Amino acid sequence: MSESANVRIVSHALRITFCALLLFLTGCGAQDEGQGAAVAVWLDVHALPSERVAAPEPLARRLRDRPVTALPAGDDTAALLAALHGALPDYVISWPGVAWDGVLADPWFREHYHFFDALSASDDGLTPLHIFGYTPSPFDVGAWQTVEQSFGGTGLELYAVRVNRQRLVPGELLYITLSWRGDLFAFPDAQRFVLRLLDVGGAGLRAQVEESLVNGLPLDLCRDGDAVTSRHILVLPEDLSYGDYVLAATLYRRSGQPAGGENLPLLTLSRPPDVTHERPAPESEGVWVLGEAVGLIGYDVPERVAPGDAFRVMLYWHARAAVLGDYTVFVHLLDANGAIAAQADGKPVWWTFPTTQWKPGQYIRDEHILELDAGLPRGDYRLAVGMYDAATGVRLTVTDAQGAPLPDGRIELRIVKVR
Repeated sequence: MSESANVRIVSHALRITFCALLLFLTGCGAQDEGQGAAVAVWLDVHALPSERVAAPEPLARRLRDRPVTALPAGDDTAALLAALHGALPDYVISWPGVAWDGVLADPWFREHYHFFDALSASDDGLTPLHIFGYTPSPFDVGAWQTVEQSFGGTGLELYAVRVNRQRLVPGELLYITLSWRGDLFAFPDAQRFVLRLLDVGGAGLRAQVEESLVNGLPLDLCRDGDAVTSRHILVLPEDLSYGDYVLAATLYRRSGQPAGGENLPLLTLSRPPDVTHERPAPESEGVWVLGEAVGLIGYDVPERVAPGDAFRVMLYWHARAAVLGDYTVFVHLLDANGAIAAQADGKPVWWTFPTTQWKPGQYIRDEHILELDAGLPRGDYRLAVGMYDAATGVRLTVTDAQGAPLPDGRIELRIVKVR
């Protein structure tokens, strides 16, 4: 065969190869387009426009009309989990592959994301996309506090603790996360770990949770980044009285003796009184004035709730002067059109402390429960509060920190996400 014939054959083969590659890439692009279109339709039906979606990078490029986090490609499960930790998207779209198998088996992912739907986005139906929805964990709430409490010479140390609430609420659950360090396998003689809620000074036991240890370790010990953590739930008594309490830890040996001491203090919690002259510390602070004598200095309100939930709204009032009128508090959850989706009206402190009894300088913790209908549409709602004269229905005027009047005699505190 001549040299020119060989050249023609090679050239022809290269053209065939190039065309095949082009067809393959075009098919991949068409498949990406099809998947992107199918996912976009699903999101238009099920998700809110403001909700963030995390998807593998090729698919994320097709979702242009909403907040999107592009997840890294490849077989690195750790990289995927790190991206999800950082973004905490409302929806995660998984892609078949080894890396995603690791993500779906990860305890953190399984706790925070529940399976929502399977979407077949190809003609053969062999490459389903799995969609997961975010579920917040009560163990994620609260700030870490350093404690640095060691258990004698065991080599174990508790160096941080996180609780979901600093203000104790009778009958509710306290979610506790402990962070450990040291040689976790150096103390196989440990048999029980006990957390107790005690009166300040250790005089009275109010609640406790006890856990049996296996080879000296809590059963739910897990790694959270560089930290090793354990989780515990303490049930608060219904008759918990006002005052300060100490959360204490004890690690018992098989002999029954405590390691490093009994009831080692971790942090102080409190159930503050409803009326005090000491300024409280709301989770969210602000400055609003109602009428001439009433101030609102802050509030405690969850950021996210679900349809059918009943959630607490804690308002922190300040009597700037004697209040001459008997006023009712209103708490309204407003939809995008300003209509009331849920409300709770009542006299302060469960109808027990009317404004006519307030004395100048007092701070009043005023709790209200908003009950949401199970069929309430998902969305972003505005939480608004104020006061009115029940006899006339006239609301007190409201001004903000700069003295500017607020419309409709109401204070819009925050957006509450109903998901």
